[in-house]
Amino acid sequence: MENKKEMRKYMLEKRRELDLSEVEKCGDRLLAKLLKNECFSNAETVFIYVSAKNELKTVQTVEYLISKGVCVCVPKTFEDGTMKAVIIKNVEKDLILGRFGIHEPVNCLEDQIAVLRDTDLVIVPGVAFDRLGNRVGYGAGYYDKYFGGLRKQGYNPYKIGVCYDFQLLNINVGHLCNEFDVKMDLVIDIPAEL
Repeated sequence: MENKKEMRKYMLEKRRELDLSEVEKCGDRLLAKLLKNECFSNAETVFIYVSAKNELKTVQTVEYLISKGVCVCVPKTFEDGTMKAVIIKNVEKDLILGRFGIHEPVNCLEDQIAVLRDTDLVIVPGVAFDRLGNRVGYGAGYYDKYFGGLRKQGYNPYKIGVCYDFQLLNINVGHLCNEFDVKMDLVIDIPAEL
């Protein structure tokens, strides 16, 4: 694929082909795989996306983390292109449908906003990844800007990109990225039956 736009179109079309029962099963597989990761098991704060539109499902993981007393943060996006990590304690009560058809925190009060440190974990969605940790996102740059802001504060949390197996490419997508695109520390792919 020549550019990010083509790659996004192709990958999103492929992801739409997934059956809802397969999406659910893959969410269970994701949690099982994360539980084998030491960084995930030891994290006291986890910033994790709320899945939508056949993304790799995260609700199982969010509910597990909350049940274990982990500080769970989810993204809240703003019209100025920024994003904050907002602490939630209950999936049902603390989330509403937001601007992009994605569940976001009901509130975004100052005491609910987390600043992620080096010891924290971020679980990042994407359209495609490569085995070097390069990520092709959705195009708005929310995560890259967020990580850039943390870097300016001197923080660099551990970043795990998660995707279906068909989204993890054997080719280097680094040439599609720019200097603002942030690499993942690890990419976890989950087998999916199309």
